Amino acid sequence: MIRRPAVGRRLLLFGLLVGLAAGAQPMPAAPLGEIREILGRELLPEPDAAVLEALAFDDLRGDLRQLDPYADWFPAPGTGDMPAGAGIAAELEVDPDGTWLLPRQGGPLAQAGFRDRVQLLAVGGRSVSGLDAVQVAGLVRGEPGSRVRLLLVRPGEPLRYDVTLLREHARLLDVERWDVGGTTVLRITDFAAGRTRTALAATLERLPGGDDPVVIDLRYAGGGDLYEAIDMAGMLLEPGTELCSVRGRGETAATYHATRGSPNGPPLFLLVGPATASAAEVFAGILQFHRRARLAGQPTFGKCQAQTERRLSDGSLLRFTNREVHFPDHSTCTGAGLVPDLPVSQEVLPNLERTLRRLPVAPDTRAGNAAPPA
Repeated sequence: MIRRPAVGRRLLLFGLLVGLAAGAQPMPAAPLGEIREILGRELLPEPDAAVLEALAFDDLRGDLRQLDPYADWFPAPGTGDMPAGAGIAAELEVDPDGTWLLPRQGGPLAQAGFRDRVQLLAVGGRSVSGLDAVQVAGLVRGEPGSRVRLLLVRPGEPLRYDVTLLREHARLLDVERWDVGGTTVLRITDFAAGRTRTALAATLERLPGGDDPVVIDLRYAGGGDLYEAIDMAGMLLEPGTELCSVRGRGETAATYHATRGSPNGPPLFLLVGPATASAAEVFAGILQFHRRARLAGQPTFGKCQAQTERRLSDGSLLRFTNREVHFPDHSTCTGAGLVPDLPVSQEVLPNLERTLRRLPVAPDTRAGNAAPPA
């Protein structure tokens, strides 16, 4: 198993998972001296001294991203927390194209018949247009057992779904198993240290034997723990196989090899797209490099870099890039992304059933599944 350098804990929000928009909440001042010292010592690449010195709290996130496009700062717990209560077991994202929900297996949204990402138009009759993630979460969340009414639409489809769900506290799985038209799809949205590898191994062991391909959905896997991703790739390759090298600023590159694994499992298809990033790209890139898996979808985000987190003296959290990952041929996906072996159009990729029809997976998925009731 890969030995992990000490890093800060990753922040996760459960019930309804929320991606916080920059500037969504008023925040207290950050300890700028600490931030300058840490970034000056560890940021990759080495920061411009003038930009580093010019960091100011008025636009701290904007200033940080001049140094590192993936850097961020989060206030201490309790300052700008998401609303309390129960949710619908979905991941919430607000972007320029709309407000989106990704159902988590076993939760209220999934139980209503939704398996894939859907656009949220309204909550309780109120449009969510123009609202940030925390504001939307405040509408969706509430007392356990209470009801919430959502207006949803699937990407590329005109039909709208008016559904009422019971709010609940859901137990989320690290690896989800979905049946889509008779094809088993394993979905991973996060690489959680010490958990996702074990969950994937256990899930693969429970699958029926045979030569049917296994589909792993990484379309919305935005990252997680780098060393968990490396471990997971090694689990699927011959022991001793070179996986990748990882280098921090001023460090000698550390090369990692598979320590235990099984190269003789079923064929793998990994679904990827523009939201597949960071640790997910490393996992997919290693398996693609060794031809252990074929990638299907759209080019990935292009960030084969690792971030770390540092807890500051006031309890706030600084996140920044500190390591670069290279595949065995010294290439990296940073700035370019991974190119799929089987391209799937941007119009088709958000629809899991239609995407599976483009793949040589068995059994035949052309029959599809009934849509959830309106």
